[in-house]
Amino acid sequence: MVNHPKQSAIKLNMLPKRASELSEPTVYVLTRYITQFNCPERNVTAVLHFTIKRRMAITRSAMDRLGKIWRNRNITKATKMRLVRALVFPIFLYGAETWTIRESERKKIDALEMWCWRRMHRLAWTQFRTNVSILEELDIKQRLSSIVQGRILTFFTRPEDMSVERLVGRYPSRGESALPPVFG
Repeated sequence: MVNHPKQSAIKLNMLPKRASELSEPTVYVLTRYITQFNCPERNVTAVLHFTIKRRMAITRSAMDRLGKIWRNRNITKATKMRLVRALVFPIFLYGAETWTIRESERKKIDALEMWCWRRMHRLAWTQFRTNVSILEELDIKQRLSSIVQGRILTFFTRPEDMSVERLVGRYPSRGESALPPVFG
């Protein structure tokens, strides 16, 4: 059996259907496998940016596939919010521990989160609702970008080292030494 180049695909059922197929070796070609190395550039920053953009696209696709749920008026707002947090946000957060988030990426993550909340709430952009009013109405306490930042910090720090001064960095005021006091 010779595969035509345009018919290359993955065959899930590998069991032969006829006795004549037992002796014929079959080669299946994987046409596309997406990794971080499919990025056109090999620069670390470009690969990271490509990974974040790809995760955002997959998240938007997942939100669109749940459109029937968002249109259903019998499902409460609280249940829809739980669905977004349980089904949509984990898609975006996969592998977020290894990212380096700059200000531009943080703004894009916040825009993605607001797009998800607006889509869930079925709000058009022409309704002129501010992001703050939507977040207050939904009672959102933690933003998606802060969840990503927290995952990055917990991935690279030990729990006993997670004090606010140590993570954020405390600058000494006038008259204070930048070094901790030495006793003994």
